[in-house]
Formats: sequence, C-alpha cells, structure tokens
Amino acid sequence: MKTAVFGELLFDIIDGTPRIGGAPFNFAAHMTKLGFDAHLITCVGDDPLGRDALAKIRSLDMHEDFISQTSALPTGTVQVTAAAGDAQYEFSADAAWDTISVEDSPALAYEMWDLFYFGSLAQRSEHNRSVLKGLLDETLSARHLFFDANLRQGLFTKEILEYSLLKATILKTNREEALTLLNMFSLDTAGSAVEHARAISAAFNLETVIITDGGNEVTILNGITPITVQVPKASVADTVGCGDAFSAGFCFGLLQGLPFSEAGRLGSLLGSYVASRPGAVPEYSPEVISAFLSLGQDDIVE
Repeated sequence: MKTAVFGELLFDIIDGTPRIGGAPFNFAAHMTKLGFDAHLITCVGDDPLGRDALAKIRSLDMHEDFISQTSALPTGTVQVTAAAGDAQYEFSADAAWDTISVEDSPALAYEMWDLFYFGSLAQRSEHNRSVLKGLLDETLSARHLFFDANLRQGLFTKEILEYSLLKATILKTNREEALTLLNMFSLDTAGSAVEHARAISAAFNLETVIITDGGNEVTILNGITPITVQVPKASVADTVGCGDAFSAGFCFGLLQGLPFSEAGRLGSLLGSYVASRPGAVPEYSPEVISAFLSLGQDDIVE
C-alpha cells in the first residue's frame, strides 16, 4: 500500500531536548512501522538537526525520495509545554518545511497512491499552499485524501480550511477543532459529536468525518450510520503525537479494508499506547504488535 504524506518535519523541544516530530512525520513513521510504503514530502535544513532528521528517517527505513534540503532556512523547531495533560506549541518562524519542493519528483504524478495525507500547518506559507494546490488539483491520483485539521492558533485561515475540506475525502479532527470549523463556516454548534460530524460532512461533501474526544471516545461518520469507539484507558506520559498515532492506526484498518469500527478501534489502541509513552513514535509493545499482526500484516516494526 502506497501513502504520500505532505507537510512539516520539525523538532519538538521538550524540557530543552529536541525530539523529531511534526504531525506528517509522525504519521509517516507510524505507517512505515505498521508495514506500509509511506513517502514523506517535506524539507529540512542543511544543518545539524536536518542531518539528525535524515539519519532518523534512515534508521526507521522510511523513504526519503521526496525529502529536500535547503541551506537558506533552518530545520523547524517548536517549543512544547504540557498544561493539564495537553501540549501547547510555539513554532519557529521561517523554517525549512515552509519551502517544500516537488519539482524533482515526477513519481508523485505517475504513481496511484492509496492515500494522500495533508494538514493545515504546512499551509502557513504561500509557497507550500501553491505546491499543495498543484499536487491536489493537477498532479496526484489517490484513492483517499486524508485531511488532519491539526489546527494551531494563528496558523490557519478560513481560505486554507475551506480549500482543504473541499479537496479531502476524509477529515480527522478533535472536538475543539470541530467547534472551530462549525463556527468559522456558520454551521450549527449545538448537539453531539455525531451531529457535528453530520453538519461538517454535509457542508463539504466528505465521505468520512472522524472526531476524537481526547482519551474518551472517537466518533466516525461514514455515510448515514455513525460509529462510536471507546478509547482504551491509559496512564498518560505525554500527549504529543497520540493523535497522529490514531490517524495511522485508523488508516491501517481503512487500507486493509476493515470495517470502520475496527479501524477506529485500531487507531484508538495505537493513540492510547503512544500517549502512555514518552515521545511521538515509541517502540511498539508486544501487545500492540500482536493486535496488528492478527489482522494480516506480517512486517510490523517494533
């Protein structure tokens, strides 16, 4: 299964220590660990952090054919602080990932991708918005277009979100982000997560809407009948990357052709596990590996 993943690769600075991250990187790393053919489309600086990033990518056996380097800008960083169990983010300005290039990547056009993943943060630069628009409007062929809203304060606009929602076939968001979307597009904010999913799905003709609610439950709307999946309880180490892990676990099930209830269960399992461990892409436990191996994937990576 081939997945293309567009967006930021950066380093989370947590208690002064840099950890490789960025939602697209985390997602691509988990998809690779789950045995899929994931290609990250990003840019890093020609600097120590950029070289560390490429070394980490190689150690995970991730593809680097669509990763460029620039000497003009540094590899991105974000200061991460935890507040009441939730992470807060302060992003560096003018980072390498603001200048993603696909000019030397003709394979993006002639491959049939099973899934293309993108978010809102990488669209903060006009350059990236133009590159992504070229991919979505002219270049890419993909069975699923997965938009992870991943809203960061002050780093998205109504125009960015409207374009992304109209292009996507699948939206993944959390309850707070869903309310932001409902308010922004003058949709009804009353009611449950199911009603919110229905309103957003109808407004943008989305095939699937996923709304996560922290460590409680996940609502999945595909067509008419909604599905609610309970999230396994876990002792939280940090929440950085747990949403990205959910997305990867869900897409594992989706691309395997599993029922949405099972895809949601797998996403919740992996997201909950990552929340219980430091770092966004920890080694998998035997229990996690067993859960995915039981569904026919025989090359899960610890």
